[in-house]
Formats: sequence, structure tokens, C-alpha cells
Amino acid sequence: MNQTVQPDRQIAIEMSTQHSPFLQSLTDLSEIKLESRQLFGGAVEAPIPADYVYASTLRQIPDTQEVFVSYNSSLKEDDSVIIEILERLESNAELEGTDPDVSAAVDHFNELASLNKATLRGELSVIPVDISRNLPEAKAYIVFAAQSALKWPGSAPNVSNSAIQVNLISALGIIRITTPTKADILISLNSGTSDQNVQPSAEILQCFQKLCSIIVQGLHILDWKLFVD
Repeated sequence: MNQTVQPDRQIAIEMSTQHSPFLQSLTDLSEIKLESRQLFGGAVEAPIPADYVYASTLRQIPDTQEVFVSYNSSLKEDDSVIIEILERLESNAELEGTDPDVSAAVDHFNELASLNKATLRGELSVIPVDISRNLPEAKAYIVFAAQSALKWPGSAPNVSNSAIQVNLISALGIIRITTPTKADILISLNSGTSDQNVQPSAEILQCFQKLCSIIVQGLHILDWKLFVD
């Protein structure tokens, strides 16, 4: 399934202007050590790359998010895993003859692309993920694409700095929960480089997509009271 990314708002995720060591080495999933992390006060558990640290130790994070980042030797953010809980996005796709869950997954991806002022490079893929072991009543998908995005040195654009074009690989896992509550859980993996001559291989892209699948399939909800208003 191919879709168009519509960019229009300010960048939301900080990305390194240097090449990502994690992305360079991402050719064999057996080399990536994952460890279970407690999220949202222990209400959720998910496997996260072991060398990722909580971004909350560096900056303020919204209560609806858990953010993990990886570092290179210069201690700049290279890669991120973001888990976010949102109200369930309802789609009118059934009126157009399209699966509403797939349409909602693409809408979520387009929203994040918009926040990052991203443009699509190549095709956007939507892949169903089997999560029946941990969440039998839910559906899950991965939306995956290579993009070009803008990054500003510092926290936001201003007159004293200029935007840098970043090649960004993004995989967005979407878990669609309908019972006992209605919500969407987003698992976003991002990796970028400012070197326009660096293009990740098909093997790296496939491994990045599979890593997102592993995290989505490994997510457990331990306390459903998290979703109570």
C-alpha cells in the first residue's frame, strides 16, 4: 500500500546531524540486545535496545510518552524509540472501501511526518503484525518509509540558525485497542543522518522494520487502569 506523506508543521523529534552508528551496524538482529523496560509507571512493558536510555533524564517528556535515545561518542541523539498513548483515531475509510484500521495507521504516520516536516523518499509500506499472544483483542500494523526531514540546530528554528536536511528512516508501529478501552499505542523508531550520500541498504531497511515488529509484538499491558480517564 502506497501513501503520500503530507508535511506542514514544525519538527517534533530531534535527530543527530551525524551518521548513526546504530543504523550502520543494523544488518543482523541477533547482534541487537533487547531488554524489557517498564513504561508509564510499570503499567506497560516492552523490549527496548539495551543501550538506549530514558530521554526523561535529559529533557521533559509528556506524560503520554516514553522516549528512549541512543548516543554516539559525541553524546548527541542518533536514534530514538518513542512509545505514545493516544485516543483511538477513528477513520472514515470504510466509506471509501478501505480498511479503517489501515487508514488510521497511515494517518498516524502522516501526522508524525508532518511534525517532522518530512517528505517521502520511495514507497510507504503498511504491514499487519500478529499480536494475538499478548493482546488478542487488538490489531497492529507497521508503517515504514524512508524520508527527508528538516532539523534545526538547537531545540527549534529561529533567525540565528538554519535547517539541515536529514535522511530519516522511520518505522511506526500502531496497536489499535478496542476493549476494554479504546486507544492507540504508537511505537516510533527513527534513525537519521545528515550525509546526503549515505543511503541505507535494503538489508538494513528490512532489519529496521523487523526490529519495530519485535517491539510491537513484545509489548505487554500490565495495568489497564492506565487507560482510565
